[in-house]
Amino acid sequence: MREEIIPRNVAKLVRAQRPAKQEREPLTVQQVRTLLNSTRDHRLADRAIAQAVTNAVKAERKKAKRPAAGSSDKAKGKKEGKKRG
Repeated sequence: MREEIIPRNVAKLVRAQRPAKQEREPLTVQQVRTLLNSTRDHRLADRAIAQAVTNAVKAERKKAKRPAAGSSDKAKGKKEGKKRG
């Protein structure tokens, strides 16, 4: 299109399906230790450490946002009512 060889981008007509979201379990402390120990001498070890810490923080934040087991329906209703449609 930029070089005016074709009149339009036909790829815009395609609607690709998005993969279903999957719940992922964070690594355990032991798994993180194993990962970090195995990458210690690698040139990207610092990135592995940063990624492990970032993922752990995200997992903890997500866990904190989950409603507690046995929480009241009244609290659930308030939360659902605030969702944007």
